[in-house]
Amino acid sequence: MDSHDPRPAPWRVDLEWLWGTDLEGPVASLRLRVDHDDAAVASAAVARFLDDLPADDQGMRGRGGWAAIPRPELAGATSRVLDLVSGGEDVADGLQEAAEAAFESLSTTPAIRLQWEQLPLASTGQQGELTESDVSLPVAVPVVDSLFDMPQLEPRVPRPSPHRGRNRETWRRRVTVEVTILDAAAVARGAKEAERNTVDLGPVPDGEAVGPAPEEAPGSPVDTIAGLIWATDGQHDLMEAGAFRIMEITSEVADKSSNRGVITWSSTVKLTHVERLRELASRTHPADGALIADDLEVAWNHAADPYAPIRWVPGIAWRPLTVAVEHLPARPRRFRSDRG
Repeated sequence: MDSHDPRPAPWRVDLEWLWGTDLEGPVASLRLRVDHDDAAVASAAVARFLDDLPADDQGMRGRGGWAAIPRPELAGATSRVLDLVSGGEDVADGLQEAAEAAFESLSTTPAIRLQWEQLPLASTGQQGELTESDVSLPVAVPVVDSLFDMPQLEPRVPRPSPHRGRNRETWRRRVTVEVTILDAAAVARGAKEAERNTVDLGPVPDGEAVGPAPEEAPGSPVDTIAGLIWATDGQHDLMEAGAFRIMEITSEVADKSSNRGVITWSSTVKLTHVERLRELASRTHPADGALIADDLEVAWNHAADPYAPIRWVPGIAWRPLTVAVEHLPARPRRFRSDRG
């Protein structure tokens, strides 16, 4: 990871590493070092990631085909270490899913740094046990024995057929995250800063975006955070390019406690130049050009980061829950007929 990049980078599958040896059914360990200027923040982020994973009978945490093993003996002054382990014929898929799950959870913590390290491969014997040559592998034999029986927390559900999107159609994107308050004072300072930077543009013209009504006397820092979220953040390039027009934005809070809550925000748009949306998405994700051309959900999420509205909020950690993009069919017109 580039130390000058303010955002952590995800891990990409390295097939040469996984299949570039004579090992049959390799066991691969991807080491993840989680670093933050405040060691307590790094520890909390790792604990939150592990707590969200199911555990087997031996207490090993992971999901179908992979495990996440904390390595406290390798921790530094401000860093914590995890080994993500997968093996067998589906080792590439398993490790990719493990890395994606870790990145989605950990990268939501502001100013966190992630460093990935591909460890030397091991091999499994015919019965799925480690061979004698694997004594240097930093994972005990029971880990591999239980690795492939890990419960699957979220079964894969087939996606509906993609919809390319057409001009004049109405679409909505709803984003839901779980938020944890780490520093209520920092949240309050962020709210004051946002209030100072607010510009009154006067009355909103008919047909333009209508935001949520301002809340009076927020009851908790979670309410304050919801008030700081503006669903159009991250979508200004699309609006300036004329790709769509914002029709409505909303935000809401659920499952609220003193320091935690679930926040959902949405933006409803009318497509005006869908090809410009696809062009902006392809510019930043050229390898996904075919998907972008065939699926508006992919194009929209590639062109505008769904989580941009919350990334700037200080004093919190957040975990992504869902991003849902849906087409809102036009209401059928009703015609009155005059009968004599």
